[in-house]
Amino acid sequence: MQEVYQVATWLPAGSTFFSRGMLDDSPGRWEFVGQKAPEEIRNKDNDHSVEHLFPKSAQNPIKYVNV
Repeated sequence: MQEVYQVATWLPAGSTFFSRGMLDDSPGRWEFVGQKAPEEIRNKDNDHSVEHLFPKSAQNPIKYVNV
């Protein structure tokens, strides 16, 4: 796990300002507005393996986990 965020809200992709370039017009994409989680949560979860959350055939390297 690289970083832990506290999500304030989810929005359709492209709804907020971003600096990653233009998004393709793919329906069903989402983005969140939030901030990094408090330090005590980040220290507990950052740099730990999350391999057990992915099936062996997983191709998407991103997984959102609600904890």
